[in-house]
Amino acid sequence: MQAIELLFAVEDTFGISLPDEELNDTTFATAGSLWNVIAAQLPQGTGDVPAGQETA
Repeated sequence: MQAIELLFAVEDTFGISLPDEELNDTTFATAGSLWNVIAAQLPQGTGDVPAGQETA
């Protein structure tokens, strides 16, 4: 149930819809894996790493 609430919050916050094939345990396993799926749905460049936090 918490994953569904999180899904709705993410979709509302970012104005996106996660694809059905991404709605699985792997996506919600870590914050990083969830962010990767979210970032892939955002318009180009809006899911990038914040300035100053890039890795070489």
